[in-house]
Order: sequence, then structure tokens, then C-alpha cells
Amino acid sequence: MAANKALRRLLKRIETLKSEIDGLQNEMSGLNDSVSYAQSNSYEIENKANRRIKNAEYEREQIEQTARYREYDRQRIVRELERARDWRDSWGIERAMNKLKRL
Repeated sequence: MAANKALRRLLKRIETLKSEIDGLQNEMSGLNDSVSYAQSNSYEIENKANRRIKNAEYEREQIEQTARYREYDRQRIVRELERARDWRDSWGIERAMNKLKRL
């Protein structure tokens, strides 16, 4: 009788342990899913950040290029103004001044 009782207790304990193992495996699976989601999410965030950096660099380059063109135009108009002053051309001076105002 005592052996049967001990055997029943062992079987009951084995079932309890199996149940706990199943619960832990389910919990572990859920945690693995969470980790996978977090990794995927961080990858997406990193990609968005890289795209934003590239866009910012492109915009900076465009602004610098526009500034270079404006400076080139300003220098060209100043040379035009100096030439008009050297020749005492009032119409040329007025024209160059208007161009500078439009910049």
C-alpha cells in the first residue's frame, strides 16, 4: 500500500512538473516573440533614422548649392555694377542695383 501511495504521489508530482514545464515553455515562447518584435521594431527605427539622416544631408547639400549659386550671381552683378560705374553708365548702374535688390 505504501508503495502504491508513493507511486501515486510521484505520478501526481510528474504531472505537476509537466504542467509547469508547459507553462514555462508558453511563457518562453511569448518572450521570444516579444524579443523578435523588439528587434524588428528597432531595425525599422534604425532604417527610418538612416533615411532621415540621408534626407537631411541631401537638403543641406541643396541649400549649400543654392547659396553658392546666389553668391556667384551676386559677384557677377557686383562686377556688372563696377563696370557700369567705370563707364559712367547710369542705366547700367540702375539695372545692376535692381538686380542686387532682387537677390
